[in-house]
Amino acid sequence: MSDMSDEILCATCRKTISDDDLAADGVLTWSFNPGNECLPERSELRHSICYQRAALEERAGVILEFENGWVPLVTRLMDAIDAVGLDYKVDQIKEKFGGLRFYWHPKSQDDDGSIPEGREGAVDQIEVLVAAAEDESLTTCEVCGEPGRTRRGSYVRTLCDTHDGGVATHEG
Repeated sequence: MSDMSDEILCATCRKTISDDDLAADGVLTWSFNPGNECLPERSELRHSICYQRAALEERAGVILEFENGWVPLVTRLMDAIDAVGLDYKVDQIKEKFGGLRFYWHPKSQDDDGSIPEGREGAVDQIEVLVAAAEDESLTTCEVCGEPGRTRRGSYVRTLCDTHDGGVATHEG
C-alpha cells in the first residue's frame, strides 16, 4: 500500500492509520459511521473515508475545514488541477456560506516571481476547475456526498434531507 500510510492519522478520531489497518485492496479494515465515530472492532464494515481524508490533507498540505462528504469532490478537483501541469500551492480549503472554498496560488517558476511564459492560460484553466467544484459543492451534501441543497438556519450549509435533521429553517 502507500508508503505514507504508516504516518497518517484519521482526521476524525486521530487514530494512526498503518498498513496493518488496510486490506489488500487499500480499504480500511475498520469503519466510519455517520456519527463521526470510528469503529475499529467492526471490520466487516469497510469505509475508507478516514484514510481518504487524511491522505487528502497530506496531499494538500492543509487541514480540511469541511466535513467528509466533500472529500471525493476535492480529490477530483486536485486530480484535475494536477493534470493542468502548473505547480501550485494550496492555501486553504474550507466551507463558507454552505459552499466549498478552495484557495490556492501558483508557485513561481521564474526568478522574478511571474508565471513562466506560455503558462498563463494554466492559471485560467485552474480557476475554471475551482469554480466548477465550488458550484458542485452547492448541490452536494457536505456530510455524506449525496445530492443536497443549500439550507439556511443558524448557519448556511449544503445538506441532503437526511442530514438536514430539521436544523435549517428554510432553503436558500
